[in-house]
Amino acid sequence: MEAYHSEIGLSEFKSRTSVGTAAVLLWIVCFGLYNASAESSIHQATPGKRLFRLKVVSIPYGRLSFQQASGRYYAKFLSTFFLLIGFVIAVFHSRKQTLHDMIAGTVVVRSE
Repeated sequence: MEAYHSEIGLSEFKSRTSVGTAAVLLWIVCFGLYNASAESSIHQATPGKRLFRLKVVSIPYGRLSFQQASGRYYAKFLSTFFLLIGFVIAVFHSRKQTLHDMIAGTVVVRSE
């Protein structure tokens, strides 16, 4: 797109901004699909969580639905937004839940 920006009526800056924005949005959506499918799978974890023998469960300790796992992933942006305070909350919470876990109704536990 950058090579043809003048032919389609965009400045070089707008062309780069458009391509960059599209790439970031595509990354967020693709990684969200990956994360949600991994956490709603039979393993209930991404490969990194499996390595540390952790899994994400729904609060009466059931398997997450794809929608619940997607909500948890996108709620992580809220946990990150204000100086990572959503993650710090876990230190003081009785079940060690982060903000995005509370929003999604999930908890991370050790797997057997």
